[in-house]
Amino acid sequence: MDQYAGVTVNGSTLVQYVAPRADDLVALFRVDLDGVATMVAVNPYIAEIVSSTPQREGWYDYANDIHDTLLSGGTGDRMIEIAASLTMVLIVTGMYPWWPRRPSKAGRLAAPPMPCDMPLWQGAVLVGLALSLAFPMAGITLVTVLALDYLVISRIPVLRRLGS
Repeated sequence: MDQYAGVTVNGSTLVQYVAPRADDLVALFRVDLDGVATMVAVNPYIAEIVSSTPQREGWYDYANDIHDTLLSGGTGDRMIEIAASLTMVLIVTGMYPWWPRRPSKAGRLAAPPMPCDMPLWQGAVLVGLALSLAFPMAGITLVTVLALDYLVISRIPVLRRLGS
């Protein structure tokens, strides 16, 4: 079957073979020509080429390239590592005061029971905190700022001068 994979990219050399993991899956071949790797999917029963694509041209590779360039190399990696480490510290330091107050009848990790006599303003604060966390995660904050800029700031001369 490797001769069929080599036909897809004429003059190429077979570098890797990945056997089908099930009876109804294709066999994968990696062939190289002048430093360009191509993955070729071959039907193992009739030796028919099902598809052929350059190895580093998929959606995963595209997303990986975007994240590599956005993280700005080593500095971005260090920032991510620091953020992950601080997140772990926050989890551990949050567990310390929570552990003695955890519900004993829950039988699992759970939040402390909510008091029945909580004032309305505290409930509103909790809703506000939840929304303030949800909006940045969904990108709604950016859309809101851009809409505010377009609808309000750009139409009022005094504000337009302050923004520029």
